[in-house]
Amino acid sequence: MKIKFYITVLLTIVFFTSNAQNNYYYKGKKVNLTLDKSKINIITNNSFSTIETLNLGFKNYSLENDVHISENKIGKLEYVNEPSSIEFYQKLNTLKNKSNIKSVGLFFERQGTTSLGTSNYFYVKLKSENDLPLLQQYSLQKSVQIIKQVPYMPLWYILSTTNTQFTSLELSNQYYESNLFSDTDPAFMFNFQANCTNDTDFGSLWGLK
Repeated sequence: MKIKFYITVLLTIVFFTSNAQNNYYYKGKKVNLTLDKSKINIITNNSFSTIETLNLGFKNYSLENDVHISENKIGKLEYVNEPSSIEFYQKLNTLKNKSNIKSVGLFFERQGTTSLGTSNYFYVKLKSENDLPLLQQYSLQKSVQIIKQVPYMPLWYILSTTNTQFTSLELSNQYYESNLFSDTDPAFMFNFQANCTNDTDFGSLWGLK
């Protein structure tokens, strides 16, 4: 039984490592990214409890409400000690298999930038407003949820992962590589407040979260 268990774990690690995409498309070119193994985002349903991750080596954390889907919550989990690659993918697999976790978002570093997080969201730009049925059909095949059209940007749509098979970054790349759409964006999460400390009117701005 132990041998079978270790083989299963090894195959799982190989699967996630070989399928992990550490790049994204920007203006038609691939931009390389470095995986940040010190933290991870989880997107959960309302039944999730932080008790479910007690033995995985995370610091204390809290959950925030999802701004687009009321029944979802999102949490940023930071490891007490950054795990090795093998440990990281083992724990990632554990999180993916929890029924109350709907998806996970990885963190990446790009040269000259701080670590950027991902969530369950990504953006897709249509080639034409008439291509909405194409987006709907392709998203149905991918088990991806179309959240809404981006206000004042009629060709852009917000999409959300609905299972833990693929991350938002992987799906963003798949939509782009299909050549069916004009552009995609993995919706990296920025800490706007940390980068706007000199803006005395920051508290009056909207739409930054």
